Amino acid sequence: NWEKARANGNEYWMARAKDGLAWILVEVGHFHSGEFVSAANIFEETLPVYRKLGRKFAEAVCVQGLSRAYAGGGDYDLGLKYANEALRMMRESGDERLIQLPLTQIAMIYRDNGSFERSRPYFEQALDAADRNQDPFTQATVALAYGCLLSFTGEKEAAREMWRSVQPMIAELGLHRLGHEINSRLATHAEAKGDFEEAY
Repeated sequence: NWEKARANGNEYWMARAKDGLAWILVEVGHFHSGEFVSAANIFEETLPVYRKLGRKFAEAVCVQGLSRAYAGGGDYDLGLKYANEALRMMRESGDERLIQLPLTQIAMIYRDNGSFERSRPYFEQALDAADRNQDPFTQATVALAYGCLLSFTGEKEAAREMWRSVQPMIAELGLHRLGHEINSRLATHAEAKGDFEEAY
């Protein structure tokens, strides 16, 4: 894609192709192995292109990419800053088809830093937005993460219901990794209650 865009001299599609690589790096990134730094460098390179071309939605998604990259690399302050900026940009543009992404990112950062009550409304907004925008992968991801928060704060049954609510969708879409994680959480929960039939 990048070679084709470069051959056509299309700055926008060249930037989008580079961002595609950055998103792969974010998804496979590990704290110690440098992918998050490489991803951030790409997003920093492409962001001025979108701004110059006036591509507001692409700019917002790129800023969200910066949030994922910096938070993944351990810089939660910068990750939160960029997630809030992406959220603001998407709301101001009126194009909210991916607004669940910065909402999820903000919720995750607050949760991972122990600000559980601050994370709750963002998880709930992210779930609503993912459902509204027909984004089942994010919906399932948020349900898993929010359920973990509920379980950690002692709301075991609420966590169980959260996880069970997305099981049919996960099975239908073949989201095997998420399905395995949720099944493991449910089994642990059932075992803790002494319900070994449900656990196994």
